Amino acid sequence: MKLKSIFKSAVGVVTLLTLNSTVNAEDFFVDSKASYYDAVSQVGPGDDIVFKNGTYRDFEIKFQAQGSKQAPVTLRAETKGEVVFSGQSNLAIAGSHVVVSGLVFKNGYSPSGSVISFRVNKDDVANHTRVTEVVIEDYSKPDKFESDYWVALYGKHNRFDHSYLAGKRNRGVTVAVRLDSADSTENYHQIDNNYFGYRPELGSNGGETLRIGTSHYSLENSFTRVENNVFDRCNGEVEIISVKSGGNTLHGNTFIDVSHIQLAAGADEERSAPQ
Repeated sequence: MKLKSIFKSAVGVVTLLTLNSTVNAEDFFVDSKASYYDAVSQVGPGDDIVFKNGTYRDFEIKFQAQGSKQAPVTLRAETKGEVVFSGQSNLAIAGSHVVVSGLVFKNGYSPSGSVISFRVNKDDVANHTRVTEVVIEDYSKPDKFESDYWVALYGKHNRFDHSYLAGKRNRGVTVAVRLDSADSTENYHQIDNNYFGYRPELGSNGGETLRIGTSHYSLENSFTRVENNVFDRCNGEVEIISVKSGGNTLHGNTFIDVSHIQLAAGADEERSAPQ
């Protein structure tokens, strides 16, 4: 009986702590760079940073936060699809147990090597982070042969899902899983339920829609899971999906109206890749 009583007390304490973290969670509504960075300096587990509806031009967002599995830190749109980043804008994420949702990137291009990056620098990456329900549309660099990624995954246990990406016209992989450090190998990322729309023929190497690893890291395991995505007219180059790593699972993906379909595991070199 005594052991049973102790167990009930422990459960009660855990429940109380969980309820307290929920009650104390705060929403920070932002509408400018100043208010955004003020919010970032204050957020903790369970808090939301909410971009008010509108268009934000030339906004390089750095989102570095520490949440928990039960109480992630969230960056989201006030209304999904009604928060647009234009001009030279991008997003870099680091920390752990972070969620980003509902943002749109269009009418411009990234000033860096990626539109959305799961790291803010080489030492600070994102882990246990989810980016969901975002849109990147026609957000290409003006020079067709200037390279960037639209989404670059680093770190471990990250998810990119339920998003819409279409209209990439410049060189560079649309979504790249990077294995260039110990922090990013054996990552167990999940890429699922996305719509990859029209990508016109680039005319050279570097027009893949999805790549997991590169030739240099082809003997490393990634353990990335790619499932239930739609690839519609992704004609950037002969490789739509390029797998250059081990341990990956590709399941339930659909290809629509493509002039060529190739799932590649070749050894061609990565060229002009953004860092």
